[in-house]
Amino acid sequence: MLRACNNLVPVESPIVKIALRSWQDIGLPRELAAAVARAYFDLADAKKLTMPLLDSAGLFAGPQIPLAKLEQIAVVWRKLAEDCRDAVLNLEPETRWRLNGAYTGNALVLSRLLKEAITGSQTCINQQGEVALPILPQRRQSPRFSTPQPCKIFSQAGAFSAFVRDTSRNDLNVDCDQEFRLKDAVVVILRNGRKVPGLIVWSKNGKAGVRFDCPLADNDPLISG
Repeated sequence: MLRACNNLVPVESPIVKIALRSWQDIGLPRELAAAVARAYFDLADAKKLTMPLLDSAGLFAGPQIPLAKLEQIAVVWRKLAEDCRDAVLNLEPETRWRLNGAYTGNALVLSRLLKEAITGSQTCINQQGEVALPILPQRRQSPRFSTPQPCKIFSQAGAFSAFVRDTSRNDLNVDCDQEFRLKDAVVVILRNGRKVPGLIVWSKNGKAGVRFDCPLADNDPLISG
């Protein structure tokens, strides 16, 4: 079973790497970006300590590991879980206004799991030693659709010509020479005259993302063809 834990070791996703390089552009506080980066540095150290043991494990039996070594590994991973829990809780207010409310449920589930890891709880491990991670209430389920068309964006700063690139139930991405501020309230007027109110969630290099005030219905003409 020890060898099966290879699949549970976290990795740094490309999205995280981009976010940490562009924390100012997406409006993350410096301290929060530093905390997330620190967690990934700690993860790298924890993996260096643990992966050789996982790689040397057989299909049905693990290596003989001294108790002191196991205690050292446990301390490192519990400290990492503590740092990750703090990062998750601090990230939640920053993502709440950018994403739909179900992502708040993600933060609660993750913080609960990390708290159990910190205390050494084994509620997610069954009698056979198999790990069952909780299911997050929100994962990306809304596909993106290519919806190229000219549009107008109205904000407090004025009206600006733009071009819609793609759309999902929750947001759309546009090309626009205007640099918007994060959380700017806008109204996007589509080619057919339809008005879609939303909020600027990112803006950089002539591109921007608009989160809709109300998600589109599954059969909305904008995304249903």
